[in-house]
Amino acid sequence: MTEQQTIRKLRDPVAVHVTMLRGEIAVPPLAELLHVYGATFSDLDAANIELAKARAEATKWERLHDELYAEIASEHRRDEYGETETAAECVGRIIREREQLRAQLAELTADRDEIHRALLMTTDERNRGDRELHRLRAQLDEYERAPQPPHVDPDWLANVIRTVDGDHAMGAGTLAEKIADAINGRTK
Repeated sequence: MTEQQTIRKLRDPVAVHVTMLRGEIAVPPLAELLHVYGATFSDLDAANIELAKARAEATKWERLHDELYAEIASEHRRDEYGETETAAECVGRIIREREQLRAQLAELTADRDEIHRALLMTTDERNRGDRELHRLRAQLDEYERAPQPPHVDPDWLANVIRTVDGDHAMGAGTLAEKIADAINGRTK
């Protein structure tokens, strides 16, 4: 196949997919492909990716442990692995590393669960805030629909009182102000 044919084949998504299914080219992990489609990650998504990586690593070490254990059990003798590590020491090291990976997996799971709880609490708080905002908007709408108290001009009212009552003992101006304040809602 020429270089031009290879490039043309790599530009065809169906051909790339079929080639991956046949095992002719590597299949990239989903997490590495998501950015191509514009996916965004939350802290929970990042924790899940780390968790998946840790699980894959733990599975790899468990498989290696099982293979080495079977090999050691079948040979029943002491083989040297390198200058300083025997087969038994190698198995012991792999077991310790597997336990460390399990501990990391447990920590990542706990972190993911904590992030999930925090997101749920944030969602609950936002929902409570939305309900309170809706209640306040309804209250404001109700207030705006209510008839507003009339505005009374004290000078106009004083002229009316003087015309009707003459010179009142309290004084027309003082009486008019008190009446206007009461009508305008400034006094209780």
